[in-house]
Amino acid sequence: MDRLVVFVVVNYNGAAVLGPCVDSILAQRHRNLRLLVVDNHSSDRSAQEIVERHPEAEVLFLNENSGYARANNIGIEAALRLHPEYIALVNNDVELREEWLDSLLGFAEDRGYDFVQSAIVAYGSQEVVDSLGIGISPDLHVYDRGHGEVLDENGVDGPLFGPCFAAALFRTEAVKGLSTAGSFLDESLVSFYEDVECCFRANLQGLRAGLLHRPLCRHRRSFTADRIRPSKFYLIGRNYFRVVGAYVPALTILKNGWPIARRRGLLWAGTVRRPLSFLAFLWGSLAGIAALPARRLSARRLLRNRPEALNLLLRRIREGDYV
Repeated sequence: MDRLVVFVVVNYNGAAVLGPCVDSILAQRHRNLRLLVVDNHSSDRSAQEIVERHPEAEVLFLNENSGYARANNIGIEAALRLHPEYIALVNNDVELREEWLDSLLGFAEDRGYDFVQSAIVAYGSQEVVDSLGIGISPDLHVYDRGHGEVLDENGVDGPLFGPCFAAALFRTEAVKGLSTAGSFLDESLVSFYEDVECCFRANLQGLRAGLLHRPLCRHRRSFTADRIRPSKFYLIGRNYFRVVGAYVPALTILKNGWPIARRRGLLWAGTVRRPLSFLAFLWGSLAGIAALPARRLSARRLLRNRPEALNLLLRRIREGDYV
């Protein structure tokens, strides 16, 4: 299976992690690959060191930190010019086992999936789960499935609402089909929940995502989490409502008002010792709620053209198919 795969890695000040990530990509058993690193205006030399160590990698240096969504879109646009059959998105704090790509290519081809991921485990462990894909509970809690749990050795492969974009493989035709106005990810979100928004659109278009239940990569999530600033808490608070509220009927959100408030309240509690983060999260949540009418209006065309797909998606969420 000699499919061309282009990897896109977005980097920002990743001196501690980018090198091992790139090394793991270039060590893949599947050799027909290209690597694009999109540097989000880093102040360290992390991307420059990749240029010096790996001339086979292409590094795109941006003039500003444009956010995760925009940087990925720039990388995807560059990847599409290479005409690959698949595109892989990998966070700069992820390391892949050498069989990651071979395994996921075979899995996608055999099962007919458009998006796939392997089990992602926490850095330093082959047992503790980082993510088994994006989960959505019946009360509209959006989360990383299995996070913090011990990986079940008897776990089975199967369908997902969507993959965790920290390390996922996408059919190029699916990426093209989801790119609205040239953008795969919604750049208005900047960062956080942009993968969830993309997966809502994917489900409404009938695309399929799947999990290969094997621990083929590890994620140093704390590297990212430790650097979250108040501005990021604002985006986390805002984007939940901007994304879920755009696609889930208002009545369904109202019916789940208490569970949503309780779960968001737990996130607020996590910021209490950081007053600026607390205020930013609260303000972002209010801004997200205020934006609901406009977000629903922008999604109306997609929702109107696919009522059966929307009803099926909502039924699967309601019945717990994506937990």
